[in-house]
Amino acid sequence: MEKLLILPELLVISINYLETLPTINEITKHNPKSLVMLSHLGRPDGKKNAKMTLKPVAEQLSSLLNRKVTFLEDCVGDSIVDQVNRSQNEIFLCENVRFHPEEEGKYKDDQGNKVKCSKDAVTAFRN
Repeated sequence: MEKLLILPELLVISINYLETLPTINEITKHNPKSLVMLSHLGRPDGKKNAKMTLKPVAEQLSSLLNRKVTFLEDCVGDSIVDQVNRSQNEIFLCENVRFHPEEEGKYKDDQGNKVKCSKDAVTAFRN
C-alpha cells in the first residue's frame, strides 16, 4: 500500500487504478502490439491544468506493474498515433482527455461563460 501514495490528491486515482491491474496484466500476457489507456481527472474545462495531469499516474502504474508505462503528452493527434504505431509490446497512458473541451462537449471560456462545442467537433474528437 505504501507505493500508492505519491500526492494526497492521487490516492483515489491509485485505488481506481488498482482495480484495473488484473485487466492490464491479462492483456499484456497476450503480448499485444501496444496497450493504450485513456482516462480523465477533474473538470479542467477543456484546458491543460498541471494539477490534473495523469503523468504521476503513469509513474505509479510503472511501479505497480514492474514495467515501463510510457506517458503520452496528449490523447489525440498524428504524433500520438505515430508513437503508438511505432511501438512494440508497450503500455501507454495518455494525458487527461478532459484537457480537450470536446470530451465533455462544453467548457468555460476565459470570462467564465459556458460554451458548447459543435456536434461535429465532439464527433471528430470521439472518433
